[in-house]
Amino acid sequence: MSKDKITQYSTTSASNTDLGGISLLGTASPRVIKDYMPELMAQLADMNAGTPLDDTFTRQDPDDNTKQFREDAANIPSGTTRVIDAEYVYQMVERGGTPRLITAYVASGTHTFNTATKYFQIVAVGGGGGSGGVDGTGAGNAGGSAGGNSGFYGRTTYLAKGALATGTVVIGAAGTAGAGTAGAGGDGGDTTWTDSTNGTLTWKGGKGSAGRTATSNYAYGIPTAPSASSASLIGSAPLGDAASTNGSSIAGGKGGTNPWGTGGAPSGVSLGTAVDGVAGTGYGAGAAGASSQGTSSNGLGAAGTAGRLEVWEW
Repeated sequence: MSKDKITQYSTTSASNTDLGGISLLGTASPRVIKDYMPELMAQLADMNAGTPLDDTFTRQDPDDNTKQFREDAANIPSGTTRVIDAEYVYQMVERGGTPRLITAYVASGTHTFNTATKYFQIVAVGGGGGSGGVDGTGAGNAGGSAGGNSGFYGRTTYLAKGALATGTVVIGAAGTAGAGTAGAGGDGGDTTWTDSTNGTLTWKGGKGSAGRTATSNYAYGIPTAPSASSASLIGSAPLGDAASTNGSSIAGGKGGTNPWGTGGAPSGVSLGTAVDGVAGTGYGAGAAGASSQGTSSNGLGAAGTAGRLEVWEW
């Protein structure tokens, strides 16, 4: 086989019998042997211009040849070329992965990138779900609502800024409180990021919990399954807790919690009383559920908390 590039060279000297089809055997004329130098220079120029080398190409510390490293392309998808940005690597190593700039949004608006930014990441949470109310129906009856779910909390992968100058931020609203007449808690609003390269990415708001009417078999609520956020996001949508009962008293469920927001905790147990739900704290948190036992008094639901979005720039 004609050795037309460096990856075709052999580590066995005797096997290197030609260079780009020019014979290097002892029978070759001096003129032909002389011609191999321009061919060698052409192949080196091809390498400099970007002709691929196998990822077995290894480099070493000139002062200690036992210190070696190589880059491995095994996990790159087929048909894909990855470019290593030296400035990005420098920032990640020198800054320990810490972004050079973090901008937080708790209200909708437009983000303008720093002109020096090469890469960015979006971290966000949708609005937290509200909790349902409980309609008290008198002696012998009880009901409790589940906690509202947290909004989806998660992040994008590292995104190249390229020519992007701005992005649009929408912050998810807090889910509303359910009325005491078994009103459902409202779903939290979606938090979104939109730009001309990545389109719209959505962090779904947490589901509100259903309202309950007290019954003799102690109606207790369970959390609602979350809606799907954008598939490319890395994260989760924590659920609220179900209401709980020991057969005599009953309590609403705790609200869903995420790294930026703590779900509401029930303020008490209903035993001949009604207990209102409790709002969470922070961002994207679900509200604690309400309860009522042995009374005609209603337990009022509570609201979740609004979402948040941060733009991390490198």
